[in-house]
Amino acid sequence: MIAASSSQLFRITRNPESKSAAISATVECLGNLREAITTPGFGDLGVTILPTTLMLATTCVCAGDTTTFRKHLNGALHIVQRDKAKYSLDPLWWMGLKWLVHMLLMNRLSGLPLPSRQSKGFIDWDYLLTCMPDLGRIDLTSGFSRELVTALNMVCELSEPRCINVDAGGQLQGNDLARSACSHELELRLFELRKKTASTVTDVVLRIELETSHRLFTDATLLCLYRRVDELPKDDPKVQIAVKSIINSLQNIGKQSPVHAQLLWPLLAAGCDSTTHAERTIVVETMESMTARGLGSYENVLEFMRDYWKNGGDMRWDLFAKQTGKDLVLF
Repeated sequence: MIAASSSQLFRITRNPESKSAAISATVECLGNLREAITTPGFGDLGVTILPTTLMLATTCVCAGDTTTFRKHLNGALHIVQRDKAKYSLDPLWWMGLKWLVHMLLMNRLSGLPLPSRQSKGFIDWDYLLTCMPDLGRIDLTSGFSRELVTALNMVCELSEPRCINVDAGGQLQGNDLARSACSHELELRLFELRKKTASTVTDVVLRIELETSHRLFTDATLLCLYRRVDELPKDDPKVQIAVKSIINSLQNIGKQSPVHAQLLWPLLAAGCDSTTHAERTIVVETMESMTARGLGSYENVLEFMRDYWKNGGDMRWDLFAKQTGKDLVLF
């Protein structure tokens, strides 16, 4: 926590002492974490290893160190595989799983080849999804639902061959019909997910923020489907309808609301595919508000988005990031 808070303070104030404090705390935390992982019978405190690892991963990605972030993510997956039977009833463990699911999805959206422990077949998604609420409910922590996580994961699966410079030849062409049918089914499913409500939440502000966050993630998933799987151009009506829906949804959340901390992906997706100055202004103002508070990796992403507007043309933002050597994890 000291490392994370010092890192955030540095992003706000640019105070060198805060950066030094963050580095020192990170080094100490890593040493303690290694000892905890390798010490037999660490006892009940062992449940803290997963959230500690994820806190380190979050601190790294917010600082722009995506390489170390992915190493921590691999470590977190190893911890889950090793300890899932031991802590299955602990609330802290389930919070860590939700955190991990969000980070895994945001990492997949970078469009880069996945690290070894995140490759297809290694992650037990059936187990990870058990941390999400029952079908029909929005998670109070992340703003996702179990159905939306499943849909987004499928969109990432469908888009992966198109994110890698490999000549798949006839094999890829032969799968086009199946891909198209699956894409259409996902589109219909996402249309339905846009209507999801948090009717059991009594706090009005929280309910609006939850429903809006879920709708933003759903529309961002639609954009990913249209641009990466269906390969629609930026000016296609479907793409622009999704962009406008995201922009409209943003108006339902106050610019100072901390819920924006987890909405970096929808903001970037809508911002890059937006075509009007008014839409881009709304996105920039929201991101600048978060940057001023030192939240997430908003500063790095805002810089990238401005470069994309200048030089990206109709190219997908993930391909432009790859072309320019920018590694983005939207967390």
